[in-house]
Amino acid sequence: MKLLESLKVSWFILSISCLLFQLSNTSSVSQAQNQKVSKLDDSHISSTNEPLTIYNSMKEDSNNLKKLEVQDDDEHDSLKKRSNNKETKDTKELEDSKLNYSLEPQVSNQRDPNSNVVTRSQIDFHNFNQETLSQISRSSLLPPDDSCKILTTTELETPEHEELMNQEVCLICFESYSDSHENLVKLPCAHKFHHRCFIKTGRTNGNRTDVERPSMKCCVCQLSLIKYHQYLVDHKLDPKQVEFINK
Repeated sequence: MKLLESLKVSWFILSISCLLFQLSNTSSVSQAQNQKVSKLDDSHISSTNEPLTIYNSMKEDSNNLKKLEVQDDDEHDSLKKRSNNKETKDTKELEDSKLNYSLEPQVSNQRDPNSNVVTRSQIDFHNFNQETLSQISRSSLLPPDDSCKILTTTELETPEHEELMNQEVCLICFESYSDSHENLVKLPCAHKFHHRCFIKTGRTNGNRTDVERPSMKCCVCQLSLIKYHQYLVDHKLDPKQVEFINK
């Protein structure tokens, strides 16, 4: 009897163990299926979102391309504008140069009888009497009076000569005119010197027989003052009315 009861208890325990084992296997299978379904859902979501990601990327690339096109257009417009401005500037400079050229007295080797303009080239190409030039040269150590003008200290104090006194120096002694307070000499070529320096140079350079001696020329541009004087004499020109162009 006791043995039978013991067998029943054992059978009952075994039954309960089998039932628990089956329940455990069922739970494991269910968890595995749930994990598989979750992975499938994630994969499906990922595959569903992929076209949207590609579309967004393409849209962003398109926007960037449009920005680059706008930037290129701006740069092109800027370059075109600068080019147009340069062409306008060059055209204006060319027109100004033409206008200035037309306003300037025209330099010619041939003298106009009705004009008071005398040019350097006219003097250079003039057929001088060499004996006459030699006589002028022998008559004085200094150039003829009509080939230079004396600017007194009183004249130099006027507003007309203010810039000259403040900025220029004697090209012989290199002393400032504003510091010396001396008379100046102005040549037809517009170069100026201290009168004292000009006289000293005339007395020390060359001799009276040399028409081309330094004392008879401008020490800056080498204009022959004897030839300038004789050219005016040959054409009966008034030195005070002459407009000299050193070209």
